[in-house]
Amino acid sequence: MSIHDLNSTRALARLSVDEGSSDPSWLTRRRFLQAVALGVGTPIVFGGLEAGLGGLFDPGAASALDISPIGANDGIVVLIGMYGGNDGINTVVPYANPDYARRRGGLALDPTTVLPLDARVGLHPSLVEIKRRFDMGQVAVVQGVGYPASSLSHFASMYQWMHGGSGSSTPGTGWIGRWLDELDGNILRAVTVGQTLPLHLLGRLHRASTVGYNSTMFGASSDPAYRRHYDALRRFSASPSDRGPLHDQIAGTIAQQLDLAGTVSPLITAPFPTGELPAKMEMAARLINANIGCRVLDVGFGSFDTHANELVDHGRKMTEFDAAITRFYSSLDPALVGRVTIVTWSEFGRTLAGNASGGTDHGTASSLFVIGGNVRGGLYGEQPSMAGTANWDRPVATLDYRSVYASVLDGWLGGGSSTILGATYENLRLFGGSPTGTFPSPGPVAIASPASYVGIVPQRIFDSRNAIGTDRRRRLGPGERVTIAVAGVGAIPASGVVSVAVNITSTDATSDSYITAWPSDRPQPETSNLNPRPGRTVPNFALVTLAPNGTISLFNERGSGHVLVDAVGYCTASGGAGFVPLAPTRIMDTRSGVGVASGRVGPGRAVELTIAGVAGVPSRGADVAVLNITATAADEESFVTVWPTGASMPDASTLNMSRGRTVPNLVFARLGEGGRVSLFNSRGSTHLIADVLGCFSGGSSVKFVSVEPTRILDTRRNLGVVGPVTTRPFSMAVPGLPAGITALMLNVTATAPTDESYATVWASGRAQPGTSNLNYSRGDTVANAVIVEIGTDGRIQFANAFGSVQLIADLVGYFVS
Repeated sequence: MSIHDLNSTRALARLSVDEGSSDPSWLTRRRFLQAVALGVGTPIVFGGLEAGLGGLFDPGAASALDISPIGANDGIVVLIGMYGGNDGINTVVPYANPDYARRRGGLALDPTTVLPLDARVGLHPSLVEIKRRFDMGQVAVVQGVGYPASSLSHFASMYQWMHGGSGSSTPGTGWIGRWLDELDGNILRAVTVGQTLPLHLLGRLHRASTVGYNSTMFGASSDPAYRRHYDALRRFSASPSDRGPLHDQIAGTIAQQLDLAGTVSPLITAPFPTGELPAKMEMAARLINANIGCRVLDVGFGSFDTHANELVDHGRKMTEFDAAITRFYSSLDPALVGRVTIVTWSEFGRTLAGNASGGTDHGTASSLFVIGGNVRGGLYGEQPSMAGTANWDRPVATLDYRSVYASVLDGWLGGGSSTILGATYENLRLFGGSPTGTFPSPGPVAIASPASYVGIVPQRIFDSRNAIGTDRRRRLGPGERVTIAVAGVGAIPASGVVSVAVNITSTDATSDSYITAWPSDRPQPETSNLNPRPGRTVPNFALVTLAPNGTISLFNERGSGHVLVDAVGYCTASGGAGFVPLAPTRIMDTRSGVGVASGRVGPGRAVELTIAGVAGVPSRGADVAVLNITATAADEESFVTVWPTGASMPDASTLNMSRGRTVPNLVFARLGEGGRVSLFNSRGSTHLIADVLGCFSGGSSVKFVSVEPTRILDTRRNLGVVGPVTTRPFSMAVPGLPAGITALMLNVTATAPTDESYATVWASGRAQPGTSNLNYSRGDTVANAVIVEIGTDGRIQFANAFGSVQLIADLVGYFVS
């Protein structure tokens, strides 16, 4: 069979590189990356190495993944290939032309159902969203697009559109591939959503990457066998060895792919919509929102080769296309609408007349759409003439498709069209402005100098019930802000204090609400510290930077409620102890007798827990332990107080629990006699659990840096990871962090959980610990402060145990050496 006789599916396959193939004869450096991503076994991957290693790897390639955000003025293009030959005549319908109904016969659309663009042409009835955006001035409808001496072969015409060049252009390359050749080599500059790379994404020097959807990239699975395989490859690729340059090049390549998988896989974990194109456009929007460097995103669907049953089949494709555009814009960050342009294309159109099977045959000219917030909307080009044509004549194109490419290259992708296309083509002036839209802040902003920590015996510095720290004995009302004096109160020095460690407790709330704590001289951040609920007493830990006058502010969003604040320590620029991050380890569990005797802690009872010398905490020199304390199976509403063993028990609370609920809280616990802390339960009986996360020691120089509270994860809004979070763990990076960071201080909130569950946060590159950071029940909104060591790759991991949940994380500071 001649290649010119191939159907659209086979033609596309011949014009694409199958990045998922395991055929060793196709093995290239890029194919090796993809094989790792797909979890192909090492015997297959290495089976072709002996056949010729020289061409496998690029010796100049970086061993670490080069992922950089797009530039401040860079535009983004989403290409939609309508493979098979879209019927442009029934997409952009010349409904007022009498030759349309005469030539089309039973395939002509009812003019009363067409969505009119002007008095002559309109859109297919299913393109409701396209019509809405056209009316907004955001859709350019380009008519009569094709090329001279058009071919009716799927293969030849696809090659023409994919190559996108004149006779002087490099054969075997595509127009986007040649654009990539002019760039920096970032392998995520262009991405196709799928498993094969079509010709238009292949350059002489560079090519696009493939990203799947509705699947799991290697390294994202929580299955133990996969994790062992992933961890082994990560160790193999961690550093150069004495095994020679080939080993080191392979190791560097594996490291690059694992980094790519770690970056992209969190975007694939959430469910996708039904339908091929809506799912692919959802993935494209997620990749754009993530700002990992993508400037061209390619999707394709089909087949549009409607030789039979055209009215039904083409109508379904138009419905799917319109739904995909709707889905894309509902998933795209609204701030980025002015950054993104969508361009559709198809290798040819269809014949004017129908055939005996209720379909059409291969044509020539067609129509396409250019859609975007900065597109100059309207009609471009002319509908091909139908006058005087016989039934099987093909309308003659009125506009060269390369004029569209030139307009996109020069108007949106930075220029150079004459070089990329090999000739100069008309610029259609499709854009009314330059790319606009701002991605989220590239990194957290420090608001205080690095500081060491000093622990104190907990002391109450504010209590709205008893007028402590305030001259009024009443609840905080809706929208009310209160300023609290900290410096010079009790054991806290009057000067030299950078931030204060506090336990904030809400009680007697009349409504669901949130409370925010921040330095009183700064604008209120759009973050929260704890979430009050009627009928519950809710605590949470916070490290809050002081204003120059030594104060902090609290804000209650709605309803009213009492608020208590207990100070447990402070950060200072001189003196104090440095932080020592530790792998999360369970050091106490009264359910099983870990650390203390088994059995519930009864009313008015206290237990002593030895911490110094346990789970990595130094036997000497540790001043303060960082713990996550959890109360569970309480049979009565109560509170727990944690304080240094040997000191008098303070009038303060660390943890508040209700009957039957599991409640955690982060604790900076100053160590007392023998390196111990005491834990007191006020009423009823409860089990207590303690996980150690780190400590502060005079032998450490790692200091805390407060930052402007920055939301780094919000799965409700697809920030960081697409929600909801199921039981599949995910990792994420925090952009913009300086070098030398050892751990992060977060406030993590869970909302809308479907089951009773818990979340764990830990460093990437390590096995998931048998600990927890946050516990929640169905329908809860709860928060807890978290200190998490950061992995060597700059990432942290999250896991939800049961059901699904939306997770939110605010970065409030970091520890840096």
